[in-house]
Amino acid sequence: MKQKKWLSKLMTLFMVLALTFNGLLMTELTAKAAIAEPVTLMNTIKAISGLNVTWDDANATVMVTGCNDSITECIKLKIPKDVTVDWQASIKGAVTDDNYIIKVQCDGNQPIGSFKLSGNAKIERIATELNQGVISMIGAPPQYVGASESNGTLTIEENVEIILNDEISNGLYEAGVAIFINKCSAVISRATVSSSSGSAIYGDTSNITISDSEIYGQISSTWNSVISITGGIVINEIYPALSAKTVGVIELKGNAVVFGKPAIDVNTATASITFGEAVILISKSSENDDTSYNINTDKDLSVTPSSVTAKWVKKDGNSGIEYTKATESKFLKLSAYTVYTPVISITGVPSTATAGTNLALSGTIAPEDAANKDITWSVKAAGTTGATISNSTLKTSAAGTVVVTATVKNGASISTDYQQDFTITVTAAPGTKDTPDAQDTPDAQDTPDTPKTGDESMTMIWLTLLASAAGSSLILKNRKKKLN
Repeated sequence: MKQKKWLSKLMTLFMVLALTFNGLLMTELTAKAAIAEPVTLMNTIKAISGLNVTWDDANATVMVTGCNDSITECIKLKIPKDVTVDWQASIKGAVTDDNYIIKVQCDGNQPIGSFKLSGNAKIERIATELNQGVISMIGAPPQYVGASESNGTLTIEENVEIILNDEISNGLYEAGVAIFINKCSAVISRATVSSSSGSAIYGDTSNITISDSEIYGQISSTWNSVISITGGIVINEIYPALSAKTVGVIELKGNAVVFGKPAIDVNTATASITFGEAVILISKSSENDDTSYNINTDKDLSVTPSSVTAKWVKKDGNSGIEYTKATESKFLKLSAYTVYTPVISITGVPSTATAGTNLALSGTIAPEDAANKDITWSVKAAGTTGATISNSTLKTSAAGTVVVTATVKNGASISTDYQQDFTITVTAAPGTKDTPDAQDTPDAQDTPDTPKTGDESMTMIWLTLLASAAGSSLILKNRKKKLN
């Protein structure tokens, strides 16, 4: 019995020692597997950007914070495959030495690590030449990436902004791409990506997931790329919003809303676009280049599904489209289009005038937010008034009726003037006789006007004076006769 107890204790001790040794061995192996601080990578970021760069050893992450609004050199990053760069900084610049402001690329054929944008990061590129973009991420060729390895992921988190401002091409597609993904993955969630050049995200042999984000510019899927879009909006005002070419796939899910010219462009022979029932596609006709539309019209617009309606509107001074699904309406702001509010009426125009007195012509245009509100005045029918207009001032010389026309250039539509006529009654000035019409002029057979009372008194005085003069002359003659 004692021997059995001794053997049992020995076995227990052996097991404790084995477990302890195994724990020490695992700790040592873990320590050996710890990722070394990527000094070269960190120094590169510091030297070019001047941002704050730190190393999070526990998560094998390079943290980048700070702000620089005058970046002039491309930040080229070769991220080791097990390292993540967490970019929380804001930068802006007109980089001239490369096509992108940040370029993440593989080191030879080695798989790359991950690049994450978080913490309200904002990266803005001022494009001064063609083919310039903001971020590119290029992974190693697939044949060099093991089944259990990652070829790098671009993650763009909530409230992050990626902006490509094009100053030279006026919206030409060749100006560049805001985000270019090649042989990698990308996850974009609740972020904003905008490109004034028209191309926002370009996927080449990549898997890209976009959820509840605002994308301004084209999303393109090529060469076996799969781009999945759930919710959010995609707007391209000058080109198709979604493009699938050369074995590209785009999947639209949830309540995503897409506006483009048109909304989608797909080569059905080699690519595909699928969309769920809740997705709304609004297309602007590509058959013309009109950029101005009358308010509350649906000219050149088509919508899928047909149960949804859309029209051109203005909201808070901004032009855009209002789409309505069931009883819910939402507004899409569009900067490349002008929604035109036509003149409906002109009121408050003077209706009376006095001959010889200048009258300033003015009127009130409705609605108040009409696109054009400058009125030009002209005489349509002067009648007997001798009316003329100069610098919106009506001048008349006689009583009568004058018809004037108010014209608002391009007031009825973007290319049609608005006109409205007004009748003004002109009266004679006080103390003056109305100018008679031609038919009132007396002819030779008309009885002359009867003299007025004042005229009769003057006649009697003159007759009396003449009689007195005649009598005096007769008396002088009689005296001369007597003297002789």
